[in-house]
Amino acid sequence: MNSSGVTHFKRRLVALLAADVSNYCRLMGQDDEFTLSRLLAYRQILEDIVAAGGGRMFGVAGDSWMAEFDSPVEAVRCAVYCQRSIESRNEELPEDKRIRFRIGVHMGDVIVDSNNLFGDEVNITARLQQLCRPGHLVISDAVFQQVRHKVDLRFSALGLQRLKNIPASVYAYTADIIAASGSSSPHHLSSGIDISEPVPGFKGKPAIAVLPFTTLGGGSDNEYLGEGLAEDLINGLSNVRWFPVISRRSSFIFKNETIDTASIGRALGARYLVTGSVRSAGTDLRLIVNLIEAENGVNHWSHSYRIDFSKLLDVQDEITASIVSVLDSEVDRAEQTRLRTREVKDMNSWELLRRGIWHTHRFTKEDAAAAREFFEEALRRDPDSGEARIQLAWWHFWDVWTKRRDRAGLRMTEKLAREAALIDRRDATAHLLVGLALMLMKQAGQSRGHFRTAIELNPSLAAAHACVGSSYILAGEPEKAVDPLLLSIRLNPGDPFRFHFLGELAIAFYLQEEWIKACDFAERSLQVRPGYWYARATHIASLARSGELEKARELADDNSAQFSFEQIDWLPFVDKKWNSYLTDGLKLAGCRII
Repeated sequence: MNSSGVTHFKRRLVALLAADVSNYCRLMGQDDEFTLSRLLAYRQILEDIVAAGGGRMFGVAGDSWMAEFDSPVEAVRCAVYCQRSIESRNEELPEDKRIRFRIGVHMGDVIVDSNNLFGDEVNITARLQQLCRPGHLVISDAVFQQVRHKVDLRFSALGLQRLKNIPASVYAYTADIIAASGSSSPHHLSSGIDISEPVPGFKGKPAIAVLPFTTLGGGSDNEYLGEGLAEDLINGLSNVRWFPVISRRSSFIFKNETIDTASIGRALGARYLVTGSVRSAGTDLRLIVNLIEAENGVNHWSHSYRIDFSKLLDVQDEITASIVSVLDSEVDRAEQTRLRTREVKDMNSWELLRRGIWHTHRFTKEDAAAAREFFEEALRRDPDSGEARIQLAWWHFWDVWTKRRDRAGLRMTEKLAREAALIDRRDATAHLLVGLALMLMKQAGQSRGHFRTAIELNPSLAAAHACVGSSYILAGEPEKAVDPLLLSIRLNPGDPFRFHFLGELAIAFYLQEEWIKACDFAERSLQVRPGYWYARATHIASLARSGELEKARELADDNSAQFSFEQIDWLPFVDKKWNSYLTDGLKLAGCRII
């Protein structure tokens, strides 16, 4: 509150969607119980669609509701999917009992207070909805300018509209969504969606569905275990952000169904299915989880977990986080493989990113150059893509780390990551990358806050836990680094950057003068990636300081063990004494530091 007694509220730029039921009073007067039960069922479906599109429903009152989105494109696509989904369900009803919605979409700066939004832009959205015909969509000119070339709808101009209690007139457009679908039977869960087609609103990304886990042994009383674990995975996977996750309401209709994976995938519009079973035997639980490509039934990943039932509550969150982290990597890996032979001209922006990531993980100069071209082309094709910014930010970060470049690349990493965070405030990787840029600029303490934010948004993000550990190492507190680094490896033992996590553990133990552990983790890092110079340097220095000088000198004589003073001095320790501590260990081994 300022000196004049006026409170300054938090404000935010958002896209808004307002919806209500057409002829609601007539429907209630005709059959209030049927109408209300149908409305509540439809509202849950629409809430799932809004959430899947990255939106948030609020202001629910009677037959009306509103939703906020970060992007007007996502808001309009969500409106389209809502209208078509409801119309498909109306087909089973007589015309006089069909519930149809009117939807308006607008964008602008709003006041944020708790879970509600206020201001003229909210009122304008509601007024636009009132102009809408049933099954149609009305948008403001502000939205039209953003979506005109990005959504497949034919808009007609309604002209300048005088809206009740709104000072300025608003130019509006309308579209008949049902007619635009080309059929009175649009896509919905039972319509047999082609798995190769993108889920509406997700720009070509493949969807994943978690089916209810089968419960074996222990009787029907234990069925809640299978459903609870599957629901935890749905919630956890929703935090990953780069692929859509089919809602529980949709995927759980296949409980106890013996249907082939391709049929389930087509029904749900999901390219990948997560299946599993829970077997109870005495005090033990055995959990098996599978990742299956729906169309061909290929099992991309399977793992078994044995759990002491009495400790289930203590370990359930960690097991769920670990499964989510692995599924994230395995779906990414499967998509990279699927796209390796595709022509660039045939790929959309999202597919170009997967191809670029495949090149990144090959860790060669040629592949790094190819990866950058794919990422930049993806951003050119989709300038609003947060994911393209994230992958370019990763590229600049690794370019700085591997080539020990100056801060220009780090500033680009930070810039791209902050832009991505503005596009999707809940994308944990964007916050992780901001922290990485700050960490390499010797702001280890400040970076840790961004890593913590990333973990809050996605507890399964192994790299964020590892970076917390790295920030402690660079701050000169290596004893605090071990637990988060070990957790990162437990979360995802097959992470493509596992060699880096192991190497960080090696340097953490080196700085604590625990030479045996330092050697062990350095060797494990080099087994994964033999050319990783930092782990090699840590290994040789640890052997020398532990008294195994002969072995250290033997490794030091290898041509691959030549290090430069600039190479080690570049390491962004807050206190330079730690750089010298590593250099002195290498000199003790007789390394040629040029």
